[in-house]
Formats: sequence, structure tokens, C-alpha cells
Amino acid sequence: MTQNNGNDTDRRDVEERLQILLDAAPFCAFFWDKNLKIIECNQEAVKMFNLSSKQEFIEKFVQLSPEYQPDGMSSREKGSLLVRKALEEGYSRFDWTHQRLDGEIIPAEITCVRVKHKGDWTVTEYIRDLREQKAMIAEMRKAEIAEESSKAKSDFLAKMSHEIRTP
Repeated sequence: MTQNNGNDTDRRDVEERLQILLDAAPFCAFFWDKNLKIIECNQEAVKMFNLSSKQEFIEKFVQLSPEYQPDGMSSREKGSLLVRKALEEGYSRFDWTHQRLDGEIIPAEITCVRVKHKGDWTVTEYIRDLREQKAMIAEMRKAEIAEESSKAKSDFLAKMSHEIRTP
């Protein structure tokens, strides 16, 4: 019996380490059951969507996407197709638009991976928040436009100065 208690302790230790690993991940991760119902998520899912608990994420997941994606397709329909694609092909990666309950838009990259669980195939999903990356790209673009504008202004002034001095 002591052996079983040791095994139980080892098992709890492994489960605790795995939960810590999952919760410390810098991206949202969650697990669908074979009926495509979310049954588990990490702490980053709660944080990314500014929710109060993992249970709230699970219960309100459908509300965390706008009704339609930027391509005009229904979020529910498109999401279902892409998760099923991962089930069939083993993997699916795509861009997605999420939103918090307060309406803030979250551009994201989604990766769905088919995994075996209790003898059946299901999907784990990972969401990488692209807000910071998109903001950085926008800042770079703004700096590029400012540089182009400054160069055009300098070129114009140099040309005008030349025209004024040349009879």
C-alpha cells in the first residue's frame, strides 16, 4: 500500500508540474473534448480575455469572437471548419479575430493540433495574441511614411532652390 501512495504522490506531482507549465505559457491554450466542447484552459486564456476564471473562459468562449470574421464568414461556421480541418489533417494554423467581452479586438494567430485523448482524437488549440506585433508594425510603417515624407520635402526644397537660382 505504501507503493500506491508513492505512485499517487508522484502522479499528483507530475500533474501539478504540467499545470504549472501550461499556466506559465505566454499564449492562450485550451483543450477540446471529442464533442468539440472546451474542457480545460490555461491561466493565459483568462488573462488575455480579461476574465475572472478559467470556468468563465470555457462558458463564454463563443462570445470571445465577433459574429463575423474580417473575410465576412460567420465566426462559428469558420471556427468549426478550421477545428474540423485540424481533426482530419492533424494540424491547422490561421489568423483569427477575437474580442474581449468589452469589445476590444484581439488579432490572433491560431494553431490547432490533433491529439489522442482517451482513445479518441480531439484538438488542442493555441492562441498567440498579435496586438503587440501589429502595433509594432504600425509604428514601423508610420516611421517609414514620415521618413519618405521628409525625403520628398527635402527633394522638393532642393529642386525649388535650384530652379530659383538657375535663370
